Amino acid sequence: MNELQRRFLLYAIVGLIFGINDWFYLDWLAHISWGRLGETILVIPIIIVRNYGIWLVPIIPVAIYEARHRQRIHNPMLAGMLTWSCALSSYYAYYGILLSLGKLPHLEHLIIFGNKDEKFWYYY
Repeated sequence: MNELQRRFLLYAIVGLIFGINDWFYLDWLAHISWGRLGETILVIPIIIVRNYGIWLVPIIPVAIYEARHRQRIHNPMLAGMLTWSCALSSYYAYYGILLSLGKLPHLEHLIIFGNKDEKFWYYY
């Protein structure tokens, strides 16, 4: 395996780990005690920026590192696409696991191992 392949494998692993960790970050973000700031309308844009801004955490170091060590101009773009694709894939795979095990609030009725009515697969 050459150096470029090792770097791209690392970027894929970073994306996979980040996607799962984002679930825990969002849970933490939902349970922050905002104090007096929570009573103002200002907390909404802060939450939105923190919710979407976290997705820059894996991509910025990957893109900067790859841009400095690039052999071709499109390598940083491909590295970013790979990282985000792996992050999204692991995020939704983890979501599917949680859904299937009945670990999501208000979706406990979609547990795979439980009793299923006739419309179970339609809703699942």
